[in-house]
Amino acid sequence: MNKPQNIIVHHTLVSREKNPNQFEAVNDYHIRKGWGKIGYHYLIEADGTIKKGREETEEGAHTKEERMNYRSIGICLTGNFDEEEPTLEQCKALHSLITQTQNKYSIPDSRIYPHRHFTTYKSCWGNKLPNDVLGYLRMRIKGNDELEPWQKELFVWASEDIKDMKKLMDGNIWSILALVKRKLDKIK
Repeated sequence: MNKPQNIIVHHTLVSREKNPNQFEAVNDYHIRKGWGKIGYHYLIEADGTIKKGREETEEGAHTKEERMNYRSIGICLTGNFDEEEPTLEQCKALHSLITQTQNKYSIPDSRIYPHRHFTTYKSCWGNKLPNDVLGYLRMRIKGNDELEPWQKELFVWASEDIKDMKKLMDGNIWSILALVKRKLDKIK
């Protein structure tokens, strides 16, 4: 039985260009591995559609390390985030699902992790994305709805390098100014 205390975010590692609708493919793969059905509690397609894989109280098959399958909700997004970023629709759906899950199980922000937090042999939820799942989602969602043009440009610059994204999301003004200076120096 699963007792959710954590949220763990994954990616399929299959580009959306290769397979735009991946739920069935992942489900079939996990069945062939002997897991009975898809290992995640939820999978979010590129268009933001949330598909339920397992009941939330059902043991997952997504993060064996630290027995997380028995104390977490596993959410997977379609895409290879070593090469691409989630769609805005995926970001909005993931943010909404995380918020609902947090409220339902009293899960604090500090217990939302990318899969790679528990394992060194995976990049999951993708090398293009920071460890701060909620910070990234808020930036992406706000970035498209409320940011000034210069802030959007800075976000694009920062997303080119994972270290730059972390500095931007930390919000330290000196880090942001150093990022801008370094990017402007590259342009010259």
